Amino acid sequence: MKYDLEELKLYHVYVEYMTYEFKILEKYNNFPTLRGDMIKNIDRGLEIIIKLSKESSLSIKIRYLNDFDAVLKIMKTYARISKKLKIITSRNYSAVCGKLSVLNNMMLGMFKSCQKR
Repeated sequence: MKYDLEELKLYHVYVEYMTYEFKILEKYNNFPTLRGDMIKNIDRGLEIIIKLSKESSLSIKIRYLNDFDAVLKIMKTYARISKKLKIITSRNYSAVCGKLSVLNNMMLGMFKSCQKR
C-alpha cells in the first residue's frame, strides 16, 4: 500500500518537528559540526518518510521504518548532548523529546500495521 505524502500524518508531524528544530538550531552557532550533523540527520528523516510514502513492498517499508527509528534515536541523543553542553534549556529539551516521542509512537504504529499484513 502506497501512501500519498500529503495525506501521511507522519509527514505533517515531522515537518512540525523540523520547523521547531530549525528554530532551536539558531542557538548552535558555536557548534557548527554538531549543527551540521543535526541538519543532515533531519534531512535524512524527511528523505526516509518520502521514500516510505512511495514504497509498496512491506519488507522495504519495514526497512525504512527501522531506518527512521535510528534517525529518531540519533536526534534524541543530539538533544541530550545539547542539554548537557547547555546549548538548549531544559524546556527546549522537553519539547524536542516530546515531539520525538510522538513521531516514535506514530512510527511504531506503522511498523505494527506492516507486520500484521
